[in-house]
Amino acid sequence: MIRKLFQGLIILATTSPVLAANAIYNDIVFQDPALATLQRTLIRQLKDEDLISASETANKIVEQVSNNLDVNSLNYAKVLTNSALVDWKLEQPELALASLKLAIAHTESISPFHHALFEMLVAEAAIEHKTGNLEHAADTYRRAQHISHRIDGVYTQLQIPVIDSLTEIHIRLNSPYKADQEQRLKLKVVEQTFGADDEGIIPTLSKLGSYFAVRGHSFSSRADSQTRLYRDGLFRDAIDMFDRSIAILENKYGAADLRLVEPLIELSKVRFLQGSSRTQAELTMERAYAIVSNHPSSDAADIAKALVKLGDTYTLTSDTRNVSTYEAVWALLDNQPENEQLRYQLFSVPKRLYPDKTRQPVLSTQPVTVPDDEELFVELEYVVNPTGRVGTTKIVDSNVPNEQRKLYRSYIGTLKYRPRMADGHPVQTQGLAIRQTYQVLQSVPKNSTPIPSGDY
Repeated sequence: MIRKLFQGLIILATTSPVLAANAIYNDIVFQDPALATLQRTLIRQLKDEDLISASETANKIVEQVSNNLDVNSLNYAKVLTNSALVDWKLEQPELALASLKLAIAHTESISPFHHALFEMLVAEAAIEHKTGNLEHAADTYRRAQHISHRIDGVYTQLQIPVIDSLTEIHIRLNSPYKADQEQRLKLKVVEQTFGADDEGIIPTLSKLGSYFAVRGHSFSSRADSQTRLYRDGLFRDAIDMFDRSIAILENKYGAADLRLVEPLIELSKVRFLQGSSRTQAELTMERAYAIVSNHPSSDAADIAKALVKLGDTYTLTSDTRNVSTYEAVWALLDNQPENEQLRYQLFSVPKRLYPDKTRQPVLSTQPVTVPDDEELFVELEYVVNPTGRVGTTKIVDSNVPNEQRKLYRSYIGTLKYRPRMADGHPVQTQGLAIRQTYQVLQSVPKNSTPIPSGDY
C-alpha cells in the first residue's frame, strides 16, 4: 500500500522533515492538450530546479484547471498541492498553506479518509512545523497519522516520519513524556514490519538507544525518587536497544564480527551517561577494541581509531589508564607517513569529549544593568591538563551577574577532553578560550532587580 501511495510523486530536494513535503504529483492526466503540455513543462522545470519558472507554470495550471469543469476534484487538489509545494520551496509559506487547505477541502469532498489526504496533510503539517506553528502542526500530523492507520493498519511504516516530527514538536513544547511515547510507538511499528529479532530493526534500535540515553541524562541522578525511577527506566530502555542490536548481530555473524563494534561503542557511551555503570562502560569499550585489534582485516589505522576510543572512555570515567592508552596510539602510528594525518587529527588539539556540545544558558529575565539590545555573554580562558581534565579557569570578560559567572566557570570545570599530545605524551594546553552567549526569555521591568539562575 505504501508504494502505491507514492507512485504518482516525484521528489524535490528540500529539507522538509517528511517525504510528503518534498513531493510533486507527476501522475495527473489531463484531457486538455494545453494542460497536459503545462504539466510536462512543470515536471521538467522542477527536475532542472528552475523554481521561478516552475512557480509561474504551476500558477497557470491552477488558473486553467479552476475554470475547467472536465477536471475532477482529485486532480484539482493535486494541482493545488503542486503549486503549494513550489511556493514552499520558494519560501512563501502563507501562499503554500492557502493552496494546501483548498486542496484538502477538495479531497475531503471525495472522502474524508481519502488516501491522498495523508500526503497533503503531512505537507501542511511540515510547513506549519517549520514556521513555528507547533500546536497546529501536531494536530495536523495526528490527523494524517489517523488516515495512515485507516489505509495500512495501526503499525504502518508510513507514519514513521510523522512520529519523528511529533517527537520533535513535543520536546519543543516541553512535553518530553509524550515524545517518549511516540518513540516507543516507533519501535512497535518497526518490530511489526521486520520482526523483533530481524537485522532490519537495528538502525531504529540504534536511534532509539541514543534518544533514550539523552532523555535519561536530562534528569539529575539526585532528583526525587519518582523522577529517578523514570530516569532509570529510560536508561534501561537505552541499554536494551543496544543489547538487542548486539544479540541480533552475534546470532547472525558471530561474537567477533566487526559489525558489533558500533553498537558496543554506543552502549559504552550509554553506560557512562548513566553514571552508575562506568566499569561496564570500560568493559564494553574494551570488547569493541578487542574485536577490531584481533580482526584479520584491521590495519594500524583501524586499530588506532578503536584504541583512541578506548582511551576516551578511560578519560570519561576518570581512569588513569587513559594516558598510557593514548601513548600506545601515538606509538602505533609513529614512523608511518601514511598515518601522519590521522595522528594529527587525533592529537593536535584537545578534543572535547563531554559534554559533546553546550546548551545555551537561559535567563528568565534581562538583567537591569544590561540594555535590552546588548548581547549577554561570558568570555573565559582555561587550561586542559595532560589527563584531559580542565585546570585553571579565568573570566576574561562578561556582562552577566556574578552568580552567572560562577555557574559558568564551575560548568567549564566539569568538561573532559582528549588531551593534546607532543613527542608521544599528553601535554598541558593553555590559553583555550570560549565565549558563551545567553538567551533571555523576557525583559525585566526597570524597577525590578531579581537575577535568576542560569540553565546549563
